[in-house]
Amino acid sequence: MEKVNQTFYLSHGSPSLSIDDSLEARKFFQSWKDKVFQQRPKSILVISAHWDTKYPSVNTVVRNSTMHDFGGFPEVMYKLKYEAPGATESAKRVKELLMGEGGMKRVDEDTKRGLDHGAWVPLMLMYPEADIPVCQLSVQSSQNATYHYNMGKALAPLKDEGVLIVGSGSATHNLRKLEFGMANGSSVPWALEFDIWLRDCLLQGRYGDVNEWEEKAPNARLAHPWPEHFFPLHVAMGAAGEDAKAEQIHTSWQGGSAKQLSAKPTISALFAFGDSILDTGNNNNLLTLSKCNFYPYGRDFIGGRATGRFSNGRVFSDMIGEGLGIKNLLPAYRDPFLSNDDLSTGVSFASGGSGLDAFTANVQGVIWVPDQVNDFKKYITKLNNVLGNKERTNAIISNAVYLISAGNNDLAITYYPTLTRSLQYTVSAYTDLMVTWTRDFIKRLYDMGARKFAVLGTLPLGCLPGARSMVGSVTFLKLCLFNVNQGAEMFNEKLSSELNNFHTIFPGAKFVYVDMYNALLDLINNPWSSGFIDVADGCCCTMTSSIPCLDASRYVFWDVAHPTEKTYETITPKIIEELKEKLA
Repeated sequence: MEKVNQTFYLSHGSPSLSIDDSLEARKFFQSWKDKVFQQRPKSILVISAHWDTKYPSVNTVVRNSTMHDFGGFPEVMYKLKYEAPGATESAKRVKELLMGEGGMKRVDEDTKRGLDHGAWVPLMLMYPEADIPVCQLSVQSSQNATYHYNMGKALAPLKDEGVLIVGSGSATHNLRKLEFGMANGSSVPWALEFDIWLRDCLLQGRYGDVNEWEEKAPNARLAHPWPEHFFPLHVAMGAAGEDAKAEQIHTSWQGGSAKQLSAKPTISALFAFGDSILDTGNNNNLLTLSKCNFYPYGRDFIGGRATGRFSNGRVFSDMIGEGLGIKNLLPAYRDPFLSNDDLSTGVSFASGGSGLDAFTANVQGVIWVPDQVNDFKKYITKLNNVLGNKERTNAIISNAVYLISAGNNDLAITYYPTLTRSLQYTVSAYTDLMVTWTRDFIKRLYDMGARKFAVLGTLPLGCLPGARSMVGSVTFLKLCLFNVNQGAEMFNEKLSSELNNFHTIFPGAKFVYVDMYNALLDLINNPWSSGFIDVADGCCCTMTSSIPCLDASRYVFWDVAHPTEKTYETITPKIIEELKEKLA
């Protein structure tokens, strides 16, 4: 059974969610399998606010009945049924974990209870077939948030067993304060203030503050006069892990103060390996010409600083970090001012000018891609020292995304312009070698705990400004070099195909092929739709001019080989959505 790497906290809303098509949350739950969570779990564990007991209780039934635990609603709602099979095996495992890892002296089994509306209302929209086994766990409102967080920590092994853990409650829940005259989507000030605090805590990983919500949250007792609708969140947080990052996947309001927020703790960190597409300053202190910590590089970066990024502003790795909700800037591992706080959310090990071929890196005087793993080993040691906890370190490593860009320089610098490799290998044989080197590199990371890989194909190398101006090209027309693009396409096709096979080679790992070639080629072929006017020249530092252009946002390329910040901004949104869908 495939592991489940996510936990969810869902606001189940009013029971009318089961029939009212006007509610935003209903549409969200109906899109669950298509847009939120495509994996089919072995079973589902729901921690529901509507089952509150003195001791933890889990239902162990063969077939779940449908509890209509509400009054005063339309008659049709009392005829609805959600008779999913019971998850008896998972239920007994819940008890075992709570009494073992959780240290609880008593956990009850309920052999008669079905599913209350906190469970069946969202589930009938998420999984209408009712064919996935479900069990339900109670909350203890007599206990505190930390108690429920620790309960979640004890249940975390269920994810490795294919169980989807769902906390079902409400981000705010004060029925006495509902404003029935307010339009759905509107909120009262006190509820909005609490919601903003909660959202910021979750997205910033401040789970300790959420555990101390009564002391730290604004309007805490207004938002939750009784805590039973909040505690399912704490169980979901605990099951996700201390270093998990949260993503808000839905938000809406009912009655002014009933907040429907859904969140999933997901990717912990981002690590980048490879070349200048991802390098954020690792070459600054190397004895190499392949560096850019000087003007006009960084001209459009924050404060106009040249940080060592090969562009006018931020680069691809920065954009991915921001899009995944990790951080806006991915620091270079070799930055002498790197802070301990940056270690836990990821760094870049990439080195501009590097490649998979040792010859590529040696000629440039930069860090060979396989050698970047040595820096990663040092990083793990540092992180261990900072956290003082090997389990937390391992959690960060296994839940991080590993962004890899390698191969551009092997073709553009080593193979085509020189005879060093082209006399030894045909382009087909050389690209085969490049794929083998990629597999070997990924294996080293996998053996160190990496499980989520985003592997970039090469750019359309024959269309780079430097390539267009090479001897032998039609420089007046600035045409792309067909043979160089052909080599890039050959490598990309082989890499993409090989990544599809990696799932069998590397059990438990996930792989996404990032098609940089076609993303950039689409811009080159259709520049005007995105506001670009020049696709053949670099804004700066070209063979014909060292004076930068006035507006880099109108250029696809910044210099002879590297995209502008605007180009990265244009191509990353679709890529980020794919990474969230397949790696989170």
